[in-house]
Amino acid sequence: MVDIIKQQKEFTKILEEHLGILLKISAVYSKTRQDREDLLDEMTYQLWKSFSTFEGRSALSTWVYRVALNTALSKLKQDKRQSLLFFWDNSPNWDQHIISEDPSLYEMYDKLYETIEMLNAFDKAIILLYLDRHSHEQIGIIMGISQSNVGTRIGRIKHQLKDLASK
Repeated sequence: MVDIIKQQKEFTKILEEHLGILLKISAVYSKTRQDREDLLDEMTYQLWKSFSTFEGRSALSTWVYRVALNTALSKLKQDKRQSLLFFWDNSPNWDQHIISEDPSLYEMYDKLYETIEMLNAFDKAIILLYLDRHSHEQIGIIMGISQSNVGTRIGRIKHQLKDLASK
């Protein structure tokens, strides 16, 4: 009983520390507020389910990203959605972690995420990790691809984002 309570407290602390990751992923991979909440619940459930098997061979944030992104991508496949649009609704529940009060930054992020929404699900995940300043090695571990493949994909994604933004 004591171990379960200790484990629950530790898990709650991890969730609090990494909430920004979960909120960003749910925002990028969900269309509506309800979809974001559902995905957030599912990511939390999957993290809890796999919490006892986390061995610490990677950084905690890497594990959170991997579980959360895999959950989001699995949900996409389950729902048979080919593309999801990022819905910007100015919700104070999640964007406080992403957006500053500066209106010019708000517009910049808005444009960036409008452009990111046009990418496929896998590329969205890679660019999200890149924007969070993860190394190519960390992105490769999370996404299950080689470090050199990460670099190549990031270059292509940047080029694609520039093309999409200029239209």
